[in-house]
Amino acid sequence: MAILIVVAISILIVGLGLWGVASPASLLAFARRWQSRTGFWVAFAFRLLFGGTLWWVAPSSRAPLGIQVLAAATVISGLALPLMGYSRYLSLLSWWSGLSPGFVRVWCCAALAVGIFIFWSVIG
Repeated sequence: MAILIVVAISILIVGLGLWGVASPASLLAFARRWQSRTGFWVAFAFRLLFGGTLWWVAPSSRAPLGIQVLAAATVISGLALPLMGYSRYLSLLSWWSGLSPGFVRVWCCAALAVGIFIFWSVIG
């Protein structure tokens, strides 16, 4: 079951990456919808749960160390959210919304690569 969750989320990451490459403005509009306290806590919980699930499936993956590094980074980024606070979270989203479309596309290419790597690692 954990592998299915990771596969589904890796497909979501790939989809978001493709969306951002194709239409950075609409992806940023979607991201602005998360500018709420609920979005803040959803991001916190999602990162902790996804990071934990990545850690869980890492030993059976093709790249256990790589998946564990991503898992640790995901959990750390989740734990950092409450430490940075809601106002800084809003500032970060505002900063992200102001980036150039070219920069957003490059960042989304990185997300696309990470999503493909996770998918490849856990399938097979």
